[in-house]
Amino acid sequence: MTENKSRTPSFEQVYSEFRDRIFRLAFRLLNNPSEAEDAAQEVFLKAYRSYGKFRGESAVYSWLYRIALNECLERLRKGKRKKEKGKSEVSLDKGEDVADQGVKDPLARLADEEVRCVVSYAIEELPDKYRRPVILRDIEGMSYEQVAAVLGVSIDVVGVRLLRGRGMLRRKLKREDLEAFN
Repeated sequence: MTENKSRTPSFEQVYSEFRDRIFRLAFRLLNNPSEAEDAAQEVFLKAYRSYGKFRGESAVYSWLYRIALNECLERLRKGKRKKEKGKSEVSLDKGEDVADQGVKDPLARLADEEVRCVVSYAIEELPDKYRRPVILRDIEGMSYEQVAAVLGVSIDVVGVRLLRGRGMLRRKLKREDLEAFN
């Protein structure tokens, strides 16, 4: 969505454009589809109630992600999260269907899924302050500016946290590789 500073898009346009991304973010953070759906609905309800006050000082995308992140963090703090045993907190797919992958060798698909699973678990083990920027930048594809706006920190802080988070992730994956295949 290209945003025009002089004209804010309708809420229906915002909802249509971002509903799937907000759900995926909630699912990555909450690891429960029904909880993620509830959180996403609450995000859009909160956004709808305050949309008239939105002044366009930040991108609609960043504003919604901040609301979503706060909603998910609040749910986690209140203990509403019911973690499914054996499931990862972070889902690396972006909603692609198996059909979207085309015809692929079953062994290759299995290997891809195994890699996704190992990376997902490694991301899950990162401390929150490093996991969030990694998810938003490297999985969601947000810019540094957008990540900074969503997290309420400076771009420099985003850069430092990404550097440290990626380093921790790299070391963890290196250990996983050594343990799993040697």
